[in-house]
Amino acid sequence: MAHELVLITGGIGFVGYAVVVRALQQGYRVRLAIRRENNGEKIKTASSCQKYAASIDFVVVEDMTKEGAFDEAM
Repeated sequence: MAHELVLITGGIGFVGYAVVVRALQQGYRVRLAIRRENNGEKIKTASSCQKYAASIDFVVVEDMTKEGAFDEAM
C-alpha cells in the first residue's frame, strides 16, 4: 500500500488533519481536496507535515456539492 495515492477531503479540520498525518506516516501519497488554495499551504507548512511535503498535493474543489466536482481530483 505504501506510495499509493489517497484522496482526502476535510483535511483542514481537526479529524481530517489527523487522517492526513497518519496517511503520510504510513507512506501514502496524499491528495487533498480543498476549497481555497491558501489552505494547502497551511497543511504543507504545519510542523507534522513538513517532512512529507513532497508527498502532498492539492486540488481545489470550490463547490463539493456540484455533480462531477471530484472528477479532476481523481
